Amino acid sequence: MEFADNEQLPTLLACHLWTFQAFGGVLRQGLYDNMKTMVLEQDGYGP
Repeated sequence: MEFADNEQLPTLLACHLWTFQAFGGVLRQGLYDNMKTMVLEQDGYGP
């Protein structure tokens, strides 16, 4: 588990790299819960 005090892109990327190294691979699909760093706009009826 990794805790962060912000959602800035460098912090997000560092957390991803740590996770990939810990699990020895990368994700097939990533799911994010309305993080401003990841979500450009909301579509209440889309994926």
